[in-house]
Amino acid sequence: MIGAFEGVVFEVSDTKKYTIKDVSRSAQSRWSSHDVIGSKPKSSFDGPGLDTIDFTIELDILSGIDVKSELDRWLNFVRTGVVDTLIIGVPLGVYKWKVVSVEQGLDIIDNNGKILKGTLNVSMEEYV
Repeated sequence: MIGAFEGVVFEVSDTKKYTIKDVSRSAQSRWSSHDVIGSKPKSSFDGPGLDTIDFTIELDILSGIDVKSELDRWLNFVRTGVVDTLIIGVPLGVYKWKVVSVEQGLDIIDNNGKILKGTLNVSMEEYV
């Protein structure tokens, strides 16, 4: 196990249930500009912004999971406003995280319409 969120355990392997990859974290600051007549605007630091994390999860029926159910699970996280601690190696950040978007890839579908392999691109943001 390298991580978890809302009961989902992440692993890094071709044979595991949830293979997580391409993890990236972004931090930003908030600034304001104040107009000054006859001069350039003055900048003032307003504070830190909310961090974001993006990652990909690969799902495969060969790992013994129902790919469609898992794709739907993450869609439900977005639609219901789930907030939880995000662990990738260690708990990340001071605050909990919310799932702000999920992009689903239906990578392999059999001739009966069953999804055999799928990909989730997940975007999360700090919840303060």
